[in-house]
Amino acid sequence: FDGTSDIGCLGEGCRISYWLHLFGFPLPWRSRITRWEHPNHFTYEQDLGPFRRFEHEHRFESAEGGTRITDRIIYSAYFARATDRLIVRR
Repeated sequence: FDGTSDIGCLGEGCRISYWLHLFGFPLPWRSRITRWEHPNHFTYEQDLGPFRRFEHEHRFESAEGGTRITDRIIYSAYFARATDRLIVRR
């Protein structure tokens, strides 16, 4: 993990590295775009980070007056119940 991001990279296979701060502690997070169907859909998955598994899907649809955005997140956490209750659901 080098703590950098390539913001210019958009598309399947792109890797993005960044830092999250949880209760003041920095956590590295690295993700990879695993599905890219521009302009309707993309999904990224965590390669390195605080979860056992993290997959985030974004869908975009035309809607009256704009765009409807739908997110779907699949994750499993270390210390699942406590993490879900104390961190994720908040």
